Amino acid sequence: MKLSRGDFTLYIYMAPLVILSFPLALPNSLCQPLAILLCLPAIFYGGLNTKGVTLSLLFFGLLTLNSLIQISVHPFRENSAYQAVRSFVPFALMILVIVSYRSRLILLQRSILLTKLNVRKLFDFSVSIFTFCGALQTASYFWGNSFANALSMTDIGTRVMIFQTTSFSLVAFYSMERGKYFSLFCAIVVLLGTGSKSVLVGLVLAMLVATFSKISIRRLIRASLAILVLIGLLVYINPTAFLRILEFAAGTGPNEALADRTRAFEIAHARETLTSSTLSFLFGVGFFVALTPGVPTPDAAFFQNSKYDIENGFWGVLGKLGIFFSMVFSFIACKSIPLNRVILCAILIEIPMFLKTSYQVFAYMDGVYLLLWTLLLSAFMNAPNSSPADLRS
Repeated sequence: MKLSRGDFTLYIYMAPLVILSFPLALPNSLCQPLAILLCLPAIFYGGLNTKGVTLSLLFFGLLTLNSLIQISVHPFRENSAYQAVRSFVPFALMILVIVSYRSRLILLQRSILLTKLNVRKLFDFSVSIFTFCGALQTASYFWGNSFANALSMTDIGTRVMIFQTTSFSLVAFYSMERGKYFSLFCAIVVLLGTGSKSVLVGLVLAMLVATFSKISIRRLIRASLAILVLIGLLVYINPTAFLRILEFAAGTGPNEALADRTRAFEIAHARETLTSSTLSFLFGVGFFVALTPGVPTPDAAFFQNSKYDIENGFWGVLGKLGIFFSMVFSFIACKSIPLNRVILCAILIEIPMFLKTSYQVFAYMDGVYLLLWTLLLSAFMNAPNSSPADLRS
């Protein structure tokens, strides 16, 4: 059967999201480049417009110029072309999605309405595959024979954060809205397996958005039962996560103290670097210059990356972009992305994650894939109330 352009558009958006949920045991060194390659058709074919390209190239040019200038502003700080590419490529792809977000959304809505395929069932099936494969990744790690495409994990087998973790929170919201409880359960397994306070807070906020977007007694009862089940599963599947939440509430515990010291170390050095000159404060140190001397650790890769990556998204963005470019980035995002309940949910998921890490913007593709999920979910959840005539206007 010959595919129409609309069918092809839907496939190039859905395929990378689902493919990278398969339990392939991909390390980050393979998972991130593969994630970049798989999403390129969606980014460059699926709705990118001339205005978006022009705006992006102008922004990229200014950022590159500033990054090169900052090398001379900080002559005694380490700089790395590899780290610049590692941080810049995911950020650049994110910008390309953001600047043409509205045209991408309209294209997806048109494709859904005009396709001859039973695309809604296909999408729900894809969501089921995505969440089920994610749950398999998490389960395989705890069973001791890991096939997880992992962002991070512990050697003692108590926590694993797989690729697209924040996307699972958003898909949990969609599954709860649509009453797809199998997908919801699988997504919750993935999120509980992280043992992360930020991820769990994002999950709770996503469930609250799903509950109160269409308030009814039945939904409130279901939400209450879901929270009780969530607490029970948390204690059963990953007691480490439950203990970390208690430690966080009490402000005690070795894990909490170590995380706080590491994060405080990186933030303090990022602040010092940012305020070391007027140029750096206004425009950031760019992508070449190290923000910190590195967190002392036996892990050579983590030590090197910690010079450029900050375990706090706000300071990570400010450190690299400065006041001016951070404001430009925020303005572009607010101007380009229409606010709906999917975007609201994504923002609530990202806020606690931003307190934890800058990987949602730099160095990793999780943030880009979350944006692609918001496009698909917004299109599928809003298209039924639209008509082709409305979408042409």
